[in-house]
Amino acid sequence: MSELDWEVRSFEPADTESVRSLLLERFETPAEADLTEKLRTGGHAEIELVADASGRIVGHIILSLMQSPARALGLGPVATAKGFEGQGIASSLIESSLALATAHDFQLAFLLGDPGFYERFGFSVDDATRFKSAYDGPYWQVAFLDEDAPKSGKAEYAAPFGELG
Repeated sequence: MSELDWEVRSFEPADTESVRSLLLERFETPAEADLTEKLRTGGHAEIELVADASGRIVGHIILSLMQSPARALGLGPVATAKGFEGQGIASSLIESSLALATAHDFQLAFLLGDPGFYERFGFSVDDATRFKSAYDGPYWQVAFLDEDAPKSGKAEYAAPFGELG
């Protein structure tokens, strides 16, 4: 596998430090790295994937359990290593994680992010307005993973999100 080749796989405990380093590299503060650790150690993480390029972690995504009128997950943070942007890593991580969520009978996925990027994965700001959240606003989005999922209600992220400040 050359450095430009990578594969999506499940997070393993041995990836912990590499994932933290990636998140510290990609975000302005350690908040996302700390959040990811709290989600993982607090039992909130349901799906966690990495992009592995010959043993180097070049991408990461975590989805955590949410309180909502259906089985729901909160997507994020998601990150791609510097120098690996534009190769479809984030897209592959998102697609793979949503496929796993659907396979595990989750009905909804929520996130905060750029609507222009996430709409290609089925996320919608307009649909999210029917779900009340502390994060309501122009970046609050939902994707329906099950056509029978409730179309409105209250959605709350796992407790560690409230500690972000």
